[in-house]
Amino acid sequence: MDMKSDSRRIKPTTGDTPLIRSRRTLYLTGSAMLMFSLLGCAAGSSISESSNSISTSFESSSKSSTSSSEERKEAYRGDVRHYTEVYTRSGSDVAGFARGLSSIGEKYGTTNWEADHTTYIGIGEGLAKAGIPQNQVDAYMTHLAQGDPLKIAAIQEGLGRLR
Repeated sequence: MDMKSDSRRIKPTTGDTPLIRSRRTLYLTGSAMLMFSLLGCAAGSSISESSNSISTSFESSSKSSTSSSEERKEAYRGDVRHYTEVYTRSGSDVAGFARGLSSIGEKYGTTNWEADHTTYIGIGEGLAKAGIPQNQVDAYMTHLAQGDPLKIAAIQEGLGRLR
């Protein structure tokens, strides 16, 4: 007797007719769809809860970042001070200096560095640290402040802090 030939001849003995098999398939399919639907609702609830958790985390982060806005302002002023000191010692042009200030402003989210009082204080501090001659200080002040007395006062405030 050949085992291979016998295994091909065996037929299921369940006694199911095609109609019974299709009803069972329909029932199982419907049950599976219902189960996945219920799981989907649970997953949707879980996704909603995760979304709320992320939102809450973001709000907490946002609150802590506003409480540290003074720290960010100090870091910005420090970067402006350092950049001013290094740049003015290199003897490069004032127009190029303004482009660098713009990059520093972008880094800190300051979209209009020209109108930011902190920028000019940092410039004054950097000019003082650079130890450049007064005529160069005056040139930077004239070019950057463009006659605005508030900007001039802020640069002078920065100069006074470190002199």
